[in-house]
Amino acid sequence: MNGLQIFVLADDPSRVSQAIRDYVNRVGSQAYMSPTSNKPTPSMEKRTRRTFIISTPENGRIAVWEDGSWADKRLAQKLSEELHTEATWLMVSGATDSWAYFKYGEGKQIGKHISSSGDYLDNARMFAKTNKLPFALFFFEDPNAEDEFEAFISSMKEKKGHESVFDEIELPRKAETQKLGSLKELPSGRPVPKSMRGKVEKFLELIVQTAPK
Repeated sequence: MNGLQIFVLADDPSRVSQAIRDYVNRVGSQAYMSPTSNKPTPSMEKRTRRTFIISTPENGRIAVWEDGSWADKRLAQKLSEELHTEATWLMVSGATDSWAYFKYGEGKQIGKHISSSGDYLDNARMFAKTNKLPFALFFFEDPNAEDEFEAFISSMKEKKGHESVFDEIELPRKAETQKLGSLKELPSGRPVPKSMRGKVEKFLELIVQTAPK
């Protein structure tokens, strides 16, 4: 399992949504995704839009997803500052068997944990349960996945030429139609937690256009 989320101690999704829009309008596509670095993640800076889901309040907190399964660590900090509240950034990574959280209070870091172990997922789940983080460790589909795949195949076709296996791959451009749909659609083929059923349709969806660097 790989994914990141933000949890904001708040009861008004519209205020959280506006604060996110204001933040993106200031920083553009720049995002901070690594628990061990304070530098922007280079791969995020090419995006031309940022898509967020903002949940309804549960346990006094609101969950935020970006592109279905990502979260900007700096955004968590700024939300806590702008809304004069507490925000938690939570990460799990099956690729590195690690999990991490950063907790902010009114813009200041008030908690932090990073660790790697075989039971990383159990530890992350226990943290989420103890801190009553709603909808934790549930992720949506990435709306940019097909675009990124097509960009990769196109670049490989140019590099490898007509004799390569990449030249035989046809690109159906499904991503263009996918953009017209809602990111809130529940993923097929995966169990949906009871806490999600009937609630997702009430979540806010926010798309902010950005200029890539």
